[in-house]
Amino acid sequence: MMEERQNFDTWTAKGSLSMTQRANAKYKEILAGFQAPDMGPGIQKDLDRSWKKSAEDNGQQRMKLLRNFEKMPTGSISNRPICGTLVRKS
Repeated sequence: MMEERQNFDTWTAKGSLSMTQRANAKYKEILAGFQAPDMGPGIQKDLDRSWKKSAEDNGQQRMKLLRNFEKMPTGSISNRPICGTLVRKS
């Protein structure tokens, strides 16, 4: 919990950290204390295979999007992404 309930003098004595600064320190503390769970080699192999397949699927979807983008006719359509979709501009 990141809520600050101390009085001003105590907060100042502790360094006057903003909520962002305290949250940053907290996430670093949590990350530093992280220990990966023990997994059997079969589980790790399955995870690696799943991550690889996911990366390949995402790459294929991106290539399909780019191919469709290249086929779009030019015109007065904005070239800015709309909801994650490329839109062609002349």
